[in-house]
Amino acid sequence: MGVLVGRLLKAALVIVPSMAIGVIIGIAAQAGFLGADGTPLIGGETMSGRWITPFDSGTSYNRSALFDEEQLRRLYEAVGPAIVSVTGRASRGGREGTSSASGIVIDTDGHLLTNNHVVEGLRGQIDVVLAGGRRVPAEVLGRDPGNDLAVLKVDASGTLPVAPLGDSSLVRPGDLAVAIGNPVGLERAITVGVISGLDRNLGGGERRTLRQLLQTDAAINPGNSGGALLNSRGEVVGINTAIDPSQGRIPSFGGIGYAVPINIALRYLERMKNGEVIAHPFLGLAANPITPARARRDNLPVTQGIQILYVEVGGPVAKAGLCARDIVTRIDGRRLLSMDDLGGYLDAERTVGDVVELTVQRGERELTLQVTLGPWPERFGPRNTEPCS
Repeated sequence: MGVLVGRLLKAALVIVPSMAIGVIIGIAAQAGFLGADGTPLIGGETMSGRWITPFDSGTSYNRSALFDEEQLRRLYEAVGPAIVSVTGRASRGGREGTSSASGIVIDTDGHLLTNNHVVEGLRGQIDVVLAGGRRVPAEVLGRDPGNDLAVLKVDASGTLPVAPLGDSSLVRPGDLAVAIGNPVGLERAITVGVISGLDRNLGGGERRTLRQLLQTDAAINPGNSGGALLNSRGEVVGINTAIDPSQGRIPSFGGIGYAVPINIALRYLERMKNGEVIAHPFLGLAANPITPARARRDNLPVTQGIQILYVEVGGPVAKAGLCARDIVTRIDGRRLLSMDDLGGYLDAERTVGDVVELTVQRGERELTLQVTLGPWPERFGPRNTEPCS
């Protein structure tokens, strides 16, 4: 909700028409992963099917590895076999072709992580191309459209390479960032950079805002979406999902890429494995923040809060009696300074069906309203921009 950044979440895929070499049709990012069960991992070993972390330097990452060519070669050799390509039939702009992206093997049972936008536009059978070129059919088990995540399942016959999963809460700006994936159909390409920033929020038209993203300057391009962003120990800390859209209609990488933190994926992983489509809480409003300067200029009764631009007809806040121009100053007693405050609180503390208390300023009156949170819709409904009478 609010003013969202369009185009950011267009599928970062590669469409290959039957009579052409290929057409880039998206803007997000995908990369691969690492590790292989039963195979040494960058000098590590396996024990009872669990990885001993490579490049283990005690409690801290080996940050000196940024330009350590040998280390990166060994990381690539370990990661490469676990990188997969996710392919299927798709159409875009009236063109039919094969869409190709990336995915992450996360266990020996054959579960894969990728982006929701990678699979949502595919029709018919989805295939996964494993290391060595073996093509196997994949089933979409569960999805989290609000965080742009999906879980696939392939036949686990034989030994599958597995990507070790890290802890994205430990990531800091300046840490090594390694992306491996299939940009524009190029198999298993590796790029290196750093973590450029944390807690980035991105919107995409009517899609839910992606929150708490990792920002990186490791080059990611169309075809990288759904792949892994790795730390210096070869652990997945993010799932690459988007690049900055400022490069034009068909963008190339301009130094700003985004990844969904692995901890967000882990929060919903078991539910997605069980076939659930994750629903995120929804209020059904768009609003702009109020600043003291704006309050003086517009002669508003309060100097902080969010002023509603519109409410969705039949949505949760509309049912509770909120209208355009109402000012929400608190939720469950917590001050609101922006839509990010509101969305962040709902994501972290609330689920669909919860009842929240909104403190609302309507003219000179202060109201307290109870709102039952609904699920984030696939598409927004009609909007009401009229104030309450």
